Amino acid sequence: MCGSTSLPGRRATAGVLAGDLRIREGFDDVATQRESRGRPEGWLVAAVALVFLMGTGVLGYLLVSSPYGRGSAAAPSLPTAGAPPTGTSDGTATGTAGADPRLAQVADRLRGRGYQVNQVGSTSTTDCADNAYGGTQVFLAQHRCVGLRRALLEVYSQQNGSALLAVSWVGMPDQPGAAQLKAQLDRPGSGNLIPLARGDSRYRSIVFNGIYYASSQHDLAVVSAEAAPMAAGLTSAQLRNIAATAAS
Repeated sequence: MCGSTSLPGRRATAGVLAGDLRIREGFDDVATQRESRGRPEGWLVAAVALVFLMGTGVLGYLLVSSPYGRGSAAAPSLPTAGAPPTGTSDGTATGTAGADPRLAQVADRLRGRGYQVNQVGSTSTTDCADNAYGGTQVFLAQHRCVGLRRALLEVYSQQNGSALLAVSWVGMPDQPGAAQLKAQLDRPGSGNLIPLARGDSRYRSIVFNGIYYASSQHDLAVVSAEAAPMAAGLTSAQLRNIAATAAS
């Protein structure tokens, strides 16, 4: 009898213990869920880090490649007084290739003689031989220049007639080389610098034949000028005077 009466109490105790264990397990699950919600997932942290790295990489690229950043090219330097400005050109008149006081002086001298002047264009390069012909090309291939500047101007008389004027400045590394170049240019049939008008359809009918030609040497630079009639009206003396004024 005593053993039979003790069984219900044990079952009750076991039931209480079992219920308490389930309650504890429920609290543990709730705590685990709260902790997991309060802590960021690993994939989210990795995604944020990846976006940050990509952002800094793009920013760095923009800073390097921007024309205002460290990767921008330096501004071209101004030409020295002893040589024409340097640069690149395709050989056609494309407007003034940078302000050149010598070209402005040519225009001013011609205006002082009573002519109206229109500056068609100018260009500069360091490859003189490639922009010459005849014996002058051979000479410049053997004696490299410092730079070449070519200009094209239209000159109009106040009465009648007009001329196309081609002017070239060649810079040489020394005075003996400049003197030899001038002698080469002045020799009849020895070639010349290619006029900037070549390849321009507006001046297809104009021929530079070397008749109205003049040259001069200024320290390391050699200036050559040649005029060709456009509209009839200018005399031979006027055409020679235009070339001499430009080359002086």
